[in-house]
Amino acid sequence: MHRRDLIKTMAAGTTALGTLSTLSTAQAAHMPKQRAGRPIEQESVQFWSETSLNRVFPNSEAGSAETLELTSARNARLSFQICFRNLRDCCIRVRASLEAPTGWTTKTRRVGFVLMDQHSTDVPPDEMDGRGFIPGLVPDPLFPEETANVGFEANGVFWITLQIPADAAVGKLKFTATLTVEDEFRFPMWMGKAPFKIDLPISVDVKST
Repeated sequence: MHRRDLIKTMAAGTTALGTLSTLSTAQAAHMPKQRAGRPIEQESVQFWSETSLNRVFPNSEAGSAETLELTSARNARLSFQICFRNLRDCCIRVRASLEAPTGWTTKTRRVGFVLMDQHSTDVPPDEMDGRGFIPGLVPDPLFPEETANVGFEANGVFWITLQIPADAAVGKLKFTATLTVEDEFRFPMWMGKAPFKIDLPISVDVKST
């Protein structure tokens, strides 16, 4: 029996069918959604943003650089990702930074990758995350680093965490996350290339409760 069928069987013993339907609707509302738009590409590097619900693998296609729209209550913690894909034939060093509203606490960490040998068992194929990437490297550890060195045709990802104050202004607040390409490495040294930066727009709709 697949996990999905087992869960339905267990739930049916204690829950009415209508409640099951409501649960399915609520779960669907929290599933990652595909955002419209394309990445920003400059000097053979692509840049985009993601919610915290969408895993970015080393070989994931670049996503959207359109405004990332998020919602949160006051006195809450919220996370999202800013990403880049290196299309150059060398390694590049990229730095992440964030211009957040006054009084908000921010933390930037680099997403690391670990080897995953296989998918979890007894999961229906249409519910599997990472099909086409597993077996392979998957995002997991978060390192307290604001820079990433990434080689040819690979992704770099930063996990941004916001702590929203209890007295934060209610409504939509717009700010900017920035990725700066600082330099490129060609054997045997960093080349001292002129840096450039890309701004990714972020919007957080703060609710009173």
